[in-house]
Amino acid sequence: MPLPANSPEGVLLGAFDLKALRELERWRRLIHGDFPDANPSTVLVAASWAGRARRQAESAFAPSQLASVKLVSGEAADAWRSLLEPKSEEEPFVVLSNQNRADLLMVGPATESAWDVFEPAARAFLSR
Repeated sequence: MPLPANSPEGVLLGAFDLKALRELERWRRLIHGDFPDANPSTVLVAASWAGRARRQAESAFAPSQLASVKLVSGEAADAWRSLLEPKSEEEPFVVLSNQNRADLLMVGPATESAWDVFEPAARAFLSR
């Protein structure tokens, strides 16, 4: 499945609202537990990341994590929203991204059944 242009490569954790960061952290802990070398990137999608919104987003991460955070807005945000069709702004998403294509795209929290789908796909993806 094609991803929006200039999407990061590898394991992506994303959200449409900063309220989803708790769920993203749950995904991140699970991924680091089974795939310690995966180093997921974070994609935060919003209509705009100007002024206060940018400061809030950047302050939500440790300085060491900021290099792996991509703030997406404008047409790229519209493309992510159309692709994922989240039920709510607080729903996280996880993508295995390879050359602007999604090998796996999941929307929702890190439940046991979600992990049962993600883990074997990630294992195959990361072993390439």
